[in-house]
Amino acid sequence: MKTFISYFLTKNFAIFFCIGITTALFDYLLYIFLLSLGWPMLLAKSSASAVAVVFNYLLNSRLNFNRTHTMSLKHLSYYGVLYLFLIIVHTLFNQGLFILLKDVNIAVFGALCISTFVNYLGVKKFFTHFRNQ
Repeated sequence: MKTFISYFLTKNFAIFFCIGITTALFDYLLYIFLLSLGWPMLLAKSSASAVAVVFNYLLNSRLNFNRTHTMSLKHLSYYGVLYLFLIIVHTLFNQGLFILLKDVNIAVFGALCISTFVNYLGVKKFFTHFRNQ
C-alpha cells in the first residue's frame, strides 16, 4: 500500500500542480482584462472562471492524463460540475479551519493545501473514469 506522501509525489501531481498555477494566473489575468473593458465584476469573474475551467480541462486532458479524444460537451459539463463541487469543498475547508484556528491567513493557506490534494484526486478519478469513453 502506498503511503500518503508517495501517492502524491508523482509526475502527474507535479504537472497537475503546475497546470493549477497556470490556470489560476490565466483566470486572474482574464478577469482583470474583462474589468478593464468595463465588464461588471460578477460577469467578469464568472466568465473568467468558466473559461479557466475549460482551459484547465484542456491542459490536464492533453498534458497530464493523456487524453487523445476530442473534447465533448458531456465531458466538459461533468468537469464543470466536478469543479463546482471542488469549490464547495474548498470553501467548507476554509470556513472550518477559520472556525478552529481563528486565523484567516492560516485558514486560507490550509484550505488551499487540503483542497489541492482533494482536487487532484477528483480530477485524476475523472480522467480515469472517462479514459475509454
